[in-house]
Amino acid sequence: MPRVLVLQRRLDVDGVDQVVAADGDDALARFAQQPCAAVVVDLRLPPLDGWCVLAALGVLPDARRPRLVAVIGDRAEMPRARGLGAELCVLAGTPLHARALHPACRPRRATSSRPPMTSGVPA
Repeated sequence: MPRVLVLQRRLDVDGVDQVVAADGDDALARFAQQPCAAVVVDLRLPPLDGWCVLAALGVLPDARRPRLVAVIGDRAEMPRARGLGAELCVLAGTPLHARALHPACRPRRATSSRPPMTSGVPA
């Protein structure tokens, strides 16, 4: 069962071991203590917001970087989130499936003409 670090609220998802962080500082501290397969980031959390968490985790080497899932408020936030390392962008309020949080679901890094992975965001 993959371990998933979630900022602020537990997800309504079965099949993953969830660790809930109160804010961005707490999330980075918890990740440093015990890395996770995935991190679900709400981009608007103060005091250290999700953008800072994405920036900190998105630069980790591939072997250490978790699957980064960004919870976005609207489609306009998606390019910035992807640029900071989010592999999956989910519109706030959209349910997640455990499979989306599993590291085996990582997209390949090879160049492709496919659009970025999104959930709950119209194409």
